[in-house]
Amino acid sequence: MERGALKLGPIIIGVIIIMAGTLIGYYALAPGSRSDAELIPVIYSHLARVDFTGALPAIVADEKGFWEEEGLDVSLVWFRGGGEQMRAVAAGEIEISTSTPNMITTLVSRGEGVRVISSISSPVPRSWGIMVLNDSPLEDVDDLRGKIIGATTKGAYSDMIVRLLLQEAGIDPDDAVRLTYLGSPDALAAALSSKTVDAAIGWPGLAEVMELELGARQLVSAADFLLEWQDEIWFATDDFIDQNPEVIGKVLRGWYKAVEWMKENRAEVIEISMEQYQWSEELATKVYDSNITFLSDDGSFSVKALDLASAKTFELELSEFRVPVEDLFTERFVPVQLNGIGVALQ
Repeated sequence: MERGALKLGPIIIGVIIIMAGTLIGYYALAPGSRSDAELIPVIYSHLARVDFTGALPAIVADEKGFWEEEGLDVSLVWFRGGGEQMRAVAAGEIEISTSTPNMITTLVSRGEGVRVISSISSPVPRSWGIMVLNDSPLEDVDDLRGKIIGATTKGAYSDMIVRLLLQEAGIDPDDAVRLTYLGSPDALAAALSSKTVDAAIGWPGLAEVMELELGARQLVSAADFLLEWQDEIWFATDDFIDQNPEVIGKVLRGWYKAVEWMKENRAEVIEISMEQYQWSEELATKVYDSNITFLSDDGSFSVKALDLASAKTFELELSEFRVPVEDLFTERFVPVQLNGIGVALQ
């Protein structure tokens, strides 16, 4: 069940088990063992709705009943970027959700108890990169000097990727270009189309929309620079990890069942993408073929890649200090086992 755009306020957001304002027991749950009336209500949130790797598996898990098999009744809500999600975590409104490693690093550096629990996609999908219109005179990354580049919000993942790409190309992201923050994918696309910005960040789903519907091209891909990089992840608070490992196992199993199904059912996933995002068949096919292989099958992640994310987050002054990598993750829940109790329930 989808709730649309998320507004911050008194509601509980993230993936939180709620009943009469308190957490409820679920230790006896087995996959597929509850009736509809006994399903545990869960709210899932992500940085953006139009995100093939970070959002579509949740939509598939919901539509195909993979979370219901785990005894969960999941509602889907969406943030408008990483900055909004960080504020919600700091306010204590999120227990478990999906995001990016730089956000976790930033939160830990600010004293928040959160950890990476599994990987969504790795390394960074090729669709992540800086987009320009086809008629733009810009031909390579060095041509971005002195130009206006659009991202979502300051400190968000899109901001970090832009800054890293520029930095790797020897361009100072603070002095040599002008970064402007537009808040949403729609606003990024509109600004690029109207030439309000010279270039804009793109990611799986958005980049292909820009290419096929706006007449844009990728000037530079993050995949060409960030060769060992941890892309989107699942995270949970330390308290939720300690107190509720069983529900984490169930949420993750439903997710990776959806990923497995997506890899085996190309045609149907393309149809779902067309329905959910109002994409053409050409666009949905391009997004699928460009990004499906980057989705993790079992949530395993590279500690070295997380350490690199911590280092880069600090170098770009997006975290308060260089967070030790051991403070950023737990391997308690990976690899996720789809046909059994899984690591989380041992």
